[in-house]
Amino acid sequence: MVANSWRLVLECSDAPRDLDSHLIFKGHEWFCPEVYYGRPRQTCNGVSVSLDWDEMWGHGPETVTLEGVNQCEESWTTTCKWVYKVKNWTGYQWMVAGEGWVRSEARVKLYTGDTMVREFEVNADHGYKATHGGYESSFSEGDYYWSVFSLDSHGNVAECTNADCN
Repeated sequence: MVANSWRLVLECSDAPRDLDSHLIFKGHEWFCPEVYYGRPRQTCNGVSVSLDWDEMWGHGPETVTLEGVNQCEESWTTTCKWVYKVKNWTGYQWMVAGEGWVRSEARVKLYTGDTMVREFEVNADHGYKATHGGYESSFSEGDYYWSVFSLDSHGNVAECTNADCN
């Protein structure tokens, strides 16, 4: 992997069976839709993002690659910031109550080039999650996300402290 590329690696236990990676082009979501299993590739403002592997049967790894990050140019219509989130698809879509974040043991490793920059663990309270992640009828779709970190074109990584990772 080249030096200005980043790789995000999601690993988890066997349950919940399906955790999904979501990468958001922060600040211009209307122009650059997020990357996830339904839209696995996107290029915006010189940055290419791909969901390399969507793991649907537990364990992972599920990987996302960003290329050309340092080539991004900010303007009044675009920013050069990306937010990575994980969705508990099993809890949300299949309404499985007992398979939340604790059971998932989810962790995300962030690499630039061949160097690991940081590891985030859901059970170490890294990032932000509004709920336990298992199904509850009172939850909205946003309650099934773990907002992990943001990354900018200068290589600054910030752990999320709220759902939007502002």
